[in-house]
Amino acid sequence: MGSTKGPFGSCEKIVSQMKRLFLVILFSTQLFLSFSQHKITKQDSLRGFLSKERKCFDVKFYDLSVFVDINKQFISGNTIIYFSATEDFDLFQLDLDSEMAISKITDAKDSNITYSRNENTIYVRFREVQKKGINSFIKIYYQGEPHKAINPPWDGGFIWTLDSLNRPWVAVSCEGVGASLWWPCKDHPSDEPDSVRMRFEVPEQLFCASNGNLISTTTTQHKTKIYEWFVHYPINIYNVTLNIGYYVTFSDTYKRNDDTSLALDYYVLSYNKEKAVKHFQQVKSLLECYEKLFGKYPFEKDGYAIIEAPYWGMEHQSGIAYGNRFLNNMLGRDYIIVHESGHEWWGNYVSCADHADLWIHEAFTTYGETLLVEYFYGKATAEKYLQNQKKSIKNKEVIIGPYGVNYHYWKDSDMYFKGAWMLHTLRSSLDNDSLWFALLIGIQNNFG
Repeated sequence: MGSTKGPFGSCEKIVSQMKRLFLVILFSTQLFLSFSQHKITKQDSLRGFLSKERKCFDVKFYDLSVFVDINKQFISGNTIIYFSATEDFDLFQLDLDSEMAISKITDAKDSNITYSRNENTIYVRFREVQKKGINSFIKIYYQGEPHKAINPPWDGGFIWTLDSLNRPWVAVSCEGVGASLWWPCKDHPSDEPDSVRMRFEVPEQLFCASNGNLISTTTTQHKTKIYEWFVHYPINIYNVTLNIGYYVTFSDTYKRNDDTSLALDYYVLSYNKEKAVKHFQQVKSLLECYEKLFGKYPFEKDGYAIIEAPYWGMEHQSGIAYGNRFLNNMLGRDYIIVHESGHEWWGNYVSCADHADLWIHEAFTTYGETLLVEYFYGKATAEKYLQNQKKSIKNKEVIIGPYGVNYHYWKDSDMYFKGAWMLHTLRSSLDNDSLWFALLIGIQNNFG
């Protein structure tokens, strides 16, 4: 790592040592923190704690098939969960919101297997012991009316709404509340599948956009279409998404100086295509900046995509949800594009293993905004950008939550803005930008 280059010069020191120093500094800050006094429920503990029934297996692949009944605001389908046993077991724990009913669960031999439920938790009892090292799968059939989001994306759930022409528009965002809000899974950030396949069946006149690559489109005899999407990389499963509407799509290409290129795909409501084609041109210079600062875009096979959504935004991997109405700030940049794109490196690639550490996603991404401002407009403008964010720091609670629970009760945005200031302070203390930027790339290389 001694020859690692940052955007402002070459680092000759040992980056691994600085990474250890960085982590020691962050860990030491926890000694002075006290957690929020918000009451933790039993369901929070079941979702956030790695019990023996969760540690005994590692999910390798999810295969989702979901029928979306827009008129009834109802979904049904099945999920196949492919796993590897990390120790001998005959009982393991999965997660699914209590509003979703299970029809049956079958094993790799297509035999029904027994299960029990504790609200949002499923305990699956296998007919025989799953030996350590075995690879197998189960299939869960389910249906129900998924929870509706009241204030997305901060309140997780489905969004059933209409576009400005009174046409159906459906989306989902579930950070915090988790992917198990609408499909059965091992809902813990420490266990990302190696890849995911998704099939969404929707009315034939509508388009369904999701993560990764669109593999196929099939029209059925029931006047529906099945859109099959595939994600080639590990993914934090709250990022798995669907977006249904009267979308049109257009594509572009980000060309690098080394003659490689990245596919850019955009999905917007039909009446917004003209403005979107112009507005999304800023993506290419943004990618140039972030690749210089953090390293190559992490999801090359899946490409980069923006999907228009009926809420402000969300970092859905390789399919960013965008709802900022094509507005730029005073610097001529769209805040949602800048922020959510930064999450492709910080949150989607380098991810936390416990909900308590979501600050890793948000602090690094928020400071990434400042670094982008510095890259294009200089340090003085970046300092002004930081000072403006400082006004939003509340200091009402810590930015690190309690470990081992599904903690999503933060009352303010300090993990964003206070976290960004913490990183800026660390950079200033190091007083060596070559080392600082090599450190950021080193984190990507070693923890992504």
